[in-house]
Amino acid sequence: MEYVWRFVRLASRYEEDVHGTTTIGFPGVPFSESPGDTSQLGSGIVFFDDVAGSREVMANTSRIEGWRRTATYRMFQEVSNKCPISNVQTGFLTPAWPTSSPSE
Repeated sequence: MEYVWRFVRLASRYEEDVHGTTTIGFPGVPFSESPGDTSQLGSGIVFFDDVAGSREVMANTSRIEGWRRTATYRMFQEVSNKCPISNVQTGFLTPAWPTSSPSE
């Protein structure tokens, strides 16, 4: 499950880089630091450095583009639009929908 969520965050980052926005609900916001204790933590997928981030996005471009052409992607978009991300606390994003199955 962890791999899937990381892939979705990576796909979201790819959409933002290539298309300017994401439609799957995990927008990235950079860390901002300003004088007077008004700093804001960032959100989105995190990489060790920009080079590693670019390398991972590029390595997964064909997977992401392939997924974007599937019915699964369109269903994920629909769910993301119906259940927008909520509970933004200290810069961390939490999906508004349950992440565990009812049988657990």
